[in-house]
Amino acid sequence: MTTTKTKPQPEKKKCFIITPIGGDSSNTRLRAEGLIQAVILPVLKELDIEGHAAHHIEASGSITKQVIQRIVNDDLVIANLTELNPNVMYELAVRHAKRKPVVVVAENGTNLPFDIAQERTLFYTNDMLGVELLKPKLKAAIEKALEDENPDNPIYNAIEDSIMREVAVAKSTDTERYILDRLDEIDRKLSNESSFENAYNSNSLFKTSDRVFLTIITDEEYTVNNVELKLIDLVSEKSGLSIGILDVKKIRRKEFIIHIICFSPNNLPSIVNAFQMSPWVKLVLDVKSDIQF
Repeated sequence: MTTTKTKPQPEKKKCFIITPIGGDSSNTRLRAEGLIQAVILPVLKELDIEGHAAHHIEASGSITKQVIQRIVNDDLVIANLTELNPNVMYELAVRHAKRKPVVVVAENGTNLPFDIAQERTLFYTNDMLGVELLKPKLKAAIEKALEDENPDNPIYNAIEDSIMREVAVAKSTDTERYILDRLDEIDRKLSNESSFENAYNSNSLFKTSDRVFLTIITDEEYTVNNVELKLIDLVSEKSGLSIGILDVKKIRRKEFIIHIICFSPNNLPSIVNAFQMSPWVKLVLDVKSDIQF
């Protein structure tokens, strides 16, 4: 008589649910648990994935340690950013650092921090219709996340960009180095213009200020980043300057155009003098306003 061996069942994929918890009967707990029970767990079950949140863990031992282990090791993490809970944000950052699959959800009206505002987020309405609308979107997002071998996230992208740039600069020709610097410059300019446009629209002080361009010659060759840091130090040391640094453009090896916003136009001579007195500035050539940068 022969016995047939049953094949061991493949281990189920695991999903850790990062969520605000709150007290047992708090509104936060009720809303979060409602989302878990009505949407997340049913979708995970349909995909044959085992799901747990921190308050579902019953094993003995340090809860914090077990939570971190699950965040790091589970096949998938679903993060609910509703209420922007600090613990949730911290746990999401831990997961991002591992560059493993994450699906982010948040209730409509949640204002995501700029660090993660560009990350794909499934927004939902906390009502019966919202539950039904979220389910297919969540299922599709989970399937896509698990298929993606190299998921993007703000932390890993920043690290990767830094590493790629270091490698590229080390191996690049002068032309390639110039292209990399120009790309950095364009990115900085777009970011600066966006942030100052918002500030301009909300602050009347900007509307009575002048945008000024200073052409300076430095004592030695610096990168744009070096000059920006020196300008930040200068503004910090000279609190009476009343200026903001908008942009820096390198023209030649030791020549830069500094784009500043001057909150007190009458103080422009003292601002120029402060630049001229800086040990790393050899010469301030001219001052212009209202030119294309």
